[in-house]
Amino acid sequence: TLSQPLKFNWIMVDSGMHRLGIRPEQVEAIISGLHASGNMNHELGLMSHFANSDLVGDIRNQHQLEHMLSLKEKTGLPVCLSNSAAVLAYPESHLDWVRPGLMLYGISPFAETTSAEHGLLPVMQLTTRLISTYDLNTGEQVGYGGDWTAKQPSRIGVASIGYGDGYSRHLSNQSEVVIQGQRCPVIGRISMDTICINLTDCIQANVGDEVLLWGRSELMVEEIANYAGTIPYELVTVLSKRVNRDVKDG
Repeated sequence: TLSQPLKFNWIMVDSGMHRLGIRPEQVEAIISGLHASGNMNHELGLMSHFANSDLVGDIRNQHQLEHMLSLKEKTGLPVCLSNSAAVLAYPESHLDWVRPGLMLYGISPFAETTSAEHGLLPVMQLTTRLISTYDLNTGEQVGYGGDWTAKQPSRIGVASIGYGDGYSRHLSNQSEVVIQGQRCPVIGRISMDTICINLTDCIQANVGDEVLLWGRSELMVEEIANYAGTIPYELVTVLSKRVNRDVKDG
């Protein structure tokens, strides 16, 4: 039989991020005060958070680790420090506990790499459907502000997703989607409920076809984040309640 899991009260230490927590020099006094209070019913542990672990080789990561190693030696308490980037890049920081976040989604925490380079498999796919197709003449414009103009006769598709669903307006005229295995550009401004797609080179596309917005090897969320000038964390957490969740094998 399995033994009962240990339960911890975690002391948040500000080892260098300066967001939350107590300073390292205060830790021992805080521990003494907690034990003296008589209110402790679980084990104590120390936790902190890297501010720059996605910047591999940054000396500030070493400074934070040294703070926590020193406290571990002084107090004898278990330490939890490593986020996803540190789990992958700084094995010396694993210590007693780790707390991966983004990598549990199968997404790389590093701006310059994708999940496949770390042996991670994406667990989230964002898809929708084509709801309309039409032909456009040379010189005709698409969407609010006419931000995209047809330079030749073009075939355009409309897909049912927009910023009201959490698909970023920063992807306007920047992103791509995949339809029937082929990449197609997103054109014009992202609307609240729809996006427009250039189907000129994807003549086989039809109303009802699946539109992959991100989440498979053909179109990784890390790439879409680069198009939007943001990080994958934002894209996978801002999807609104309007987006249907279909959970498989989970």
